[in-house]
Amino acid sequence: MIFPKIYKEVLNLINKIPEDIHLEYKSGMAIDFSKVVEMSKDVSAFANSDGGVLIYGVQEDKLTHLPVSIDGVDSKKYSHEWLENVIKSNITPIIPDLEIKPIKIKGSNLVIYSIFVPKSYRAPHQAKDKKYYKRYNFKSEAMENYEIDDIRSRLQTIPSLVNISAKVESMMAFLIIENIGEYIAKEVAFELSDDLKNWAVKQEAKVFSTGVKYFPPQQKYKFRYGFINSIFHEGSQIPSQFEIAVSYQHPLYQNRIQDTFGIDLQSYFGSSVDKSDASIQGEKIEQSIKELTEQVKKLNSILTEISNISGASGLALSIPTLKNFKNMLENKNFEKLSPIYQSHSFFMEILGVNMELAYHISDHFRQSDKSEGLKQIEGINDKTIENIKQFFILDSDGNEPT
Repeated sequence: MIFPKIYKEVLNLINKIPEDIHLEYKSGMAIDFSKVVEMSKDVSAFANSDGGVLIYGVQEDKLTHLPVSIDGVDSKKYSHEWLENVIKSNITPIIPDLEIKPIKIKGSNLVIYSIFVPKSYRAPHQAKDKKYYKRYNFKSEAMENYEIDDIRSRLQTIPSLVNISAKVESMMAFLIIENIGEYIAKEVAFELSDDLKNWAVKQEAKVFSTGVKYFPPQQKYKFRYGFINSIFHEGSQIPSQFEIAVSYQHPLYQNRIQDTFGIDLQSYFGSSVDKSDASIQGEKIEQSIKELTEQVKKLNSILTEISNISGASGLALSIPTLKNFKNMLENKNFEKLSPIYQSHSFFMEILGVNMELAYHISDHFRQSDKSEGLKQIEGINDKTIENIKQFFILDSDGNEPT
């Protein structure tokens, strides 16, 4: 398939290579703010057919369909970014692996836009006018219903692999990425909005920036997104409605697959799930087994600790534990602990705070023992800060929290 990327390659087409089912020339006048519908028709028609190349900025002979001259497109008025946005925002779903190559015309602000449109296995793609088009007789024509159904069968042969969803557990929202297919998804990449990028950086969810080279079947990534009441709190910096675009290489498809997932946490308000009697009884039995298992684990843990104490030396306990036993017997101060990388349950136990506040404190001390900013933690009070000063080592130079 011809896909010129430099000016010389375009010149070699003039008066030599006519239009065909995979190639179409458009004059520079065909790119205009008022012609967005026509542009979406032409691009989607190639994707719905067998793929092809659109070249904007080249005039053709209407009888021979040969390119006869170059008129170019004003790049200042119609930039590469503008053209890319027009195509992405006016064709549904987005066409994966579409490539736009701007070719400069020396000595001017004019360019030629060479656009490669692959045959899409995510077809049919809808143009801005809500219709579906195909490539036929050197132009874009609306498709019949049977043709649309036939194109949809492409999608059945290429099952999706990567799925992104949200889940709420005990008032905590989670983002889940999983491979739901039977094949390895390769070179998985994500595209986030700016506010979601900020969340990913703060939560150290690096997979959203680095991607996944090999994503095997049934593998799952689960990220703590935030507490529901915090997400919907007025002034929250965490979006409750957003989209995540994902693209990857499918082993059954030569081009990249691209999907966009919409997440709407607002839908969880006032929702409930109806369950059958059998399901409810099954959950009760499962919960009872879990409770018995936890009790056995706790008992075993207690017996293990007692056995350490009652050993030959009793020194199997940690040094901080022994020191604090000694301090308690001598009415001395508690041996301070490091807060770095401690879990939320650790802070719940030491400080006696609820789970949400414990999560926030754990996030605060995730990377360092910094004391500044404690008062900015949501839900914290002066008493809790005093307890933190009493039980934990804060800063190597002994600064107190502010």
